Amino acid sequence: MKIGITKNGTLVEARKADRNEKYFCPSCQRALKLCSGQYKKNYFAHQSFTKKQGYQPKGETKRHLMGKKKVVDFFNQRQISVQTEFYLPEIKQRADLRVEIDDHIYLVEYQCSPIKLKEIQKRTKAYLKLGLISYWIAGPKHLGKGSLFQTVQKFGRFSKKEGWWILAWDALKQEAPHVFFNMQRAVLGKVLYQERIFNCKGHQNEFIRPKLPTVEYEAYKIEHSLLGNQIDQRYVEIQQLCYTNGKNLMGCPWTVHFPRLCTDFRNRGIPLLNRLRFLVLAEQKVKVSITDITQIDIEFWQMLLEKNIVISNDGEWYFISQKVQWYNSLSEKLAKKNQSRISKL
Repeated sequence: MKIGITKNGTLVEARKADRNEKYFCPSCQRALKLCSGQYKKNYFAHQSFTKKQGYQPKGETKRHLMGKKKVVDFFNQRQISVQTEFYLPEIKQRADLRVEIDDHIYLVEYQCSPIKLKEIQKRTKAYLKLGLISYWIAGPKHLGKGSLFQTVQKFGRFSKKEGWWILAWDALKQEAPHVFFNMQRAVLGKVLYQERIFNCKGHQNEFIRPKLPTVEYEAYKIEHSLLGNQIDQRYVEIQQLCYTNGKNLMGCPWTVHFPRLCTDFRNRGIPLLNRLRFLVLAEQKVKVSITDITQIDIEFWQMLLEKNIVISNDGEWYFISQKVQWYNSLSEKLAKKNQSRISKL
């Protein structure tokens, strides 16, 4: 083994190791011994671990430890003061890193293991009570397929320039943190974003987000989610609501496909289905409440106002159902769209 870690969390190469220092395995945290032989230079080997042998890091993976070291190196290279395992006795909490920039102190957490939103909110709130701003860096486990929505909920920040953004880093594969910015949701729920390496000048090393699917694809996706090999119960639930009110989900209005992107990371569920639920229920009640509005994305709400599908009167909102066209089936929905295209030629 070529790499060991000190009890202070510093990674050290075996060829540079001090025989008077204690080292541990970055992967399993067991104690290591520094070895050398006639034909082999210095290397680390595991030895039996006992409590008397001293420090054994707990709950920190190799990726987490390497991540913290790389964050430290990142700031040191820029001559920024950084301290690891910064303990805050007032709240009995230990932050991964304490960073001081222009006389301002920030706390940095590199989160590789699973964590609940409530825990992040609790710790962030506790830091703020001490006048300290914290930044969370999401590890690779938080960036897997289907997990980005929850990751933005947990680690996301919003700015006018960047939109919704997060810091993310796979310390074993990447040399620097990455910024996922301008994060938005497609109407079927997929999270799209742009990506660049943190601290680059301008927008160099930027990766373009994937293209949106067509509205026709989305219409077929609705049908597949109801009648395909893998039925999605979220679609079934809305279909039942539609049936109860004399409508068919597969013939839903084209209105719910627009705007094509939204920034709704507050509501769970699929934006398109949230929009549909709103339309069905609003038609029954006519008058729209604040609670109704919070169930959909702000982009869709603004579109409804602009198209006068919802109008304001004496400080209250009213839904105009006549301006929303439903269809009996998917085939009718697609046929009407094709006829509209032909008429414009």
